[in-house]
Amino acid sequence: MKKYILEDHGYFWWHDAPIQEGHLAPDSSVTGVLRIEEDGSIELELDGILWRDDNPMHSVFGNDTAISPEKCIQGLFKGSNKSVLLIDIFKNGGMLRTKGISYEKYQALNCLVGDFPFPRLGYPLKFCKLTVDMKGFHEWLRLGSIKSNRTKSRIFTKYNAPKDISYNLEDGKLSIIYGISGLFFGNDIRRSSLTLSERASINYAPTKSATLDRMKTQGNRA
Repeated sequence: MKKYILEDHGYFWWHDAPIQEGHLAPDSSVTGVLRIEEDGSIELELDGILWRDDNPMHSVFGNDTAISPEKCIQGLFKGSNKSVLLIDIFKNGGMLRTKGISYEKYQALNCLVGDFPFPRLGYPLKFCKLTVDMKGFHEWLRLGSIKSNRTKSRIFTKYNAPKDISYNLEDGKLSIIYGISGLFFGNDIRRSSLTLSERASINYAPTKSATLDRMKTQGNRA
């Protein structure tokens, strides 16, 4: 049985399709489900056809060579309400029926997931920063900046974040950023339980904006 690191339903459309003001997706959007396996395989199964304005027949009969690198699929998840952008896509099956439900499948080499809709930008996309969570390496980093004291009636907790560390590289800057999670900003917030976790991440900021492939290479090195 396949295991997925991401599986969510939502609306999907060609990234350059215009969206009317006040709408979450264009009229041409199609429902479907996006699945990402543990090995990184990305598959989108649609409950319909994503018609292409440049050549409608390619929407049904096109193969991997019919989709240019500039053509991306954008989506909005139903469960998490996050936005998604599929890059470097190709057809992976489907069926057009005069009676019954038509469908099609796509695979993608890259998938971006964010909290906000992706802008309709040119191709290729450029990135100014890469952040890699250091989860699993906290013991190596010797994290332990949360101090607490407890009496019979009170608990006092204090966190002093370590100073961020930065290294200048030939093509940019590499930084270790410290922080804390599990607590929202605000005063006098009442709750029945509280969990605090110290965290750290590596930030890579290239001197010039870099392509996705370049940032993926740096991420693999991290």
